[in-house]
Amino acid sequence: LGFEGGHLSIPDQTNLMFQDMDLIPLLIQENYVNHRPKVAGSDRQRMQIVAKAADGISCGDLASNMMRGEGEWSLMPFVGVMSGVFPANYVRGAREVFGIYPGEGNFPRFAAWLGNNSSTNKNMRLQGDLANHLRCGGGGQALSEYLNLLRLLLTKPLVEKGKEGIEDILQVMQSYGLTKEDREYLLTGASYKNFPPAAKGAKKQKEPAVRDHDLSLSLS
Repeated sequence: LGFEGGHLSIPDQTNLMFQDMDLIPLLIQENYVNHRPKVAGSDRQRMQIVAKAADGISCGDLASNMMRGEGEWSLMPFVGVMSGVFPANYVRGAREVFGIYPGEGNFPRFAAWLGNNSSTNKNMRLQGDLANHLRCGGGGQALSEYLNLLRLLLTKPLVEKGKEGIEDILQVMQSYGLTKEDREYLLTGASYKNFPPAAKGAKKQKEPAVRDHDLSLSLS
């Protein structure tokens, strides 16, 4: 993406892509919009060039999925070019900081997709566990609208009654067969960040009671 790459031939750039075909495309996706293309004479041209680079990245992703999913390994050179060489040559230029990330230095960011993908997989697993527990407890399918209501049932008693609401929450958890991990997912899951403001405080208050509840479930 920097000026140094402009001195390399296309085959040499492609060979560099093969050093790590999993990581390098992610690094380019993370950083390409921060570069001002040296061939762009205006902001409009810059947007057009960035759009061209995005098209190449999308094409590379499609080819990569086919290559890995269907074993079409002959597509690897094409994937390397479209995922890295193509967008890098379009947007090559000086790097800029947009101020989106406070305190960010003007150097390449690591691929955020790796962390996001890990969180997504974790949340999918926790949601699957929660869905199984709800079915066992007679709760039905774990739809997003239902989970919002269930989260409210796990926090509202403490907000309104304080510690006296712990028993109500334990009854809800017992009725639906919920565990401590289920409750943690409902309160802090990445897909449900807009839970009631008092939920964080409620979470701390009921920690000992939830541990007792988990123990009672394991002994029953």
